[in-house]
Amino acid sequence: MRIPEKELVSLEIYQEASHIDPLGLDDIFKLLPDINRAADTDALRDTLNDSVLQLTGGKLNTTASLAALRDLDFLASSYVRHGRNPIEEIVGLEDAFIQLGDNVGTVPRGTVATYALANPTGERERSFTGEPEETLFIEAVRNTSLVLESSLKDFIRTDATTALKGFDENLDIAISSIVLVMRALPPEYFTNEMRPYFDPLIIDGKKYLGAGGAQLQFVAFDYILWGATETNERYQKYLHENYAYLTPSQKESIALIMEKYENTPIIEHFAMSEDKVAAKAALGALQKMKKFRYPHRKLAQDNFKVRRPGQVGSGAYTTDILDVLLERTEMAIKVTEEIIAS
Repeated sequence: MRIPEKELVSLEIYQEASHIDPLGLDDIFKLLPDINRAADTDALRDTLNDSVLQLTGGKLNTTASLAALRDLDFLASSYVRHGRNPIEEIVGLEDAFIQLGDNVGTVPRGTVATYALANPTGERERSFTGEPEETLFIEAVRNTSLVLESSLKDFIRTDATTALKGFDENLDIAISSIVLVMRALPPEYFTNEMRPYFDPLIIDGKKYLGAGGAQLQFVAFDYILWGATETNERYQKYLHENYAYLTPSQKESIALIMEKYENTPIIEHFAMSEDKVAAKAALGALQKMKKFRYPHRKLAQDNFKVRRPGQVGSGAYTTDILDVLLERTEMAIKVTEEIIAS
């Protein structure tokens, strides 16, 4: 995995994008939940057409492109939820998505980062449903992503032991966030009211997934800690699919961390150097990741119980991949325990 050639768009720019409205859609987004409840595809089509027209011939900067990508994705995802195909029906939308994604250096549609971090708070918040459950969900994703981003940068800025101890502490926020989501969003609500807004879009002949938890930075931590040399086919497929949805700066961080540790997973690096102090810090963080993954798997399993046979999650996976990730996390825990005991 290499450092991307595009401008390295940081999460700070995503947060800056949350404050702007380049397509002048704030008033429309106040109405979007009502539009969706009414399945008013005419209103969605007209808004998408007007938005594409605004983008024609203009060149937005990176921050404005992120905000426009966010808003187009909310509208297009709503259109899909009501059984329509915006890419086929809205002239110029596909080209707009491609251009905005190119401006930012990301996939040509919204991701979990635009859904949560580039999303305004308060009255300007973009929401498919307008319900407090979705607001809570967005906030939980935002809080988790922010602390994970801080930890990812720590692995570049500081020594491994310090970074791992900080990661361990920050995982408490991720755990409390997912527990809050489990309590506040019943499986029936998420599956029936929210999940239909996260379906894929086919853009330029390729399927791009809607925003999903698999796009969070956990995919980066798995890779740098133990996954860089992992050969399990299901893990490899999961890694490469979700790596594509990371932000440019997250991809750069992975590359810089791997370079720092000579392209060796950090746990393997500790084993070779027999660094027991760092291994103890890694053990704490891995145990905390395991603690996160159990409720995450339970949440996914509960949601799948109320879905039709053959349906997949927003990341286009079944719960089997969570078994793989949990199993590999437990294997990494065992390795760190062996380093400490040696």
